[in-house]
Formats: sequence, C-alpha cells, structure tokens
Amino acid sequence: MNKDKSEIPEVTMSSPAATLALKSLVIGLGVLIVLGLLLVGYGFYRKSSDPDWKLIAPSTQAPATVQTLTNTDFGELLIDEPDGCEIHSVTPDNGRLYVTTCNRVYVIDAINWKILGTIRARQKP
Repeated sequence: MNKDKSEIPEVTMSSPAATLALKSLVIGLGVLIVLGLLLVGYGFYRKSSDPDWKLIAPSTQAPATVQTLTNTDFGELLIDEPDGCEIHSVTPDNGRLYVTTCNRVYVIDAINWKILGTIRARQKP
C-alpha cells in the first residue's frame, strides 16, 4: 500500500483573513493566560501579607429567616364563597397571601392568619 505523494492533499491556510483570525485568536488567548497568571500572583501576594484577605468578599446581608409554625400556630381560616366556587391560586408576598377564588382575591396576613381585605370583581350590568 504505497501511496503516491500526489494523492495526499496539502493542508495550507488558503486566505490571509484566516491567517489573521488564527493569529488574533492565539494572541488573545496568550493575553488571557498572562492576565490569569498575574491575578494568581497578586492573590498569593495579598494572601501572604493578609491571611484573611479574599478576592471576592462574602455577602454581608443576613440570610432570610423563616418563621416555623407549630401545630398550635396553625388553625382553620374559613372563606365564605358560593357553592361550586374553588380556590384558583395562592400567591405569597411579604408575609401576605393572595388567595384567588371565582370572583374575589382575598388578602390574608400569613403571620396572624386574618383576612386583611377583599378585592372583588364588579358584575357587569
């Protein structure tokens, strides 16, 4: 299986634009490597002078607290609606629950478990 040299295609960059694009890519990646090494060196320098130093400081915002309910905290809340009417959705927002029924939206205080108000759809005449 002796192949003739004329059968093997020669691989070349056919256009100057492709050559320029490849050179730009190699130079850009080289610059990124150098910047990364500089950043690592800076981190080592800062960490050696201040062991508590961090490049990205953690958030100082306190985590959100979740109020847990016990069996005695949770009761039954009755909403008077006509027969056949169902709860379509319940949406929580800032300690309030928005309960959507057939033609009303009830605003409920989720902590005290009381109805704060009702948004009612007006019937068309």
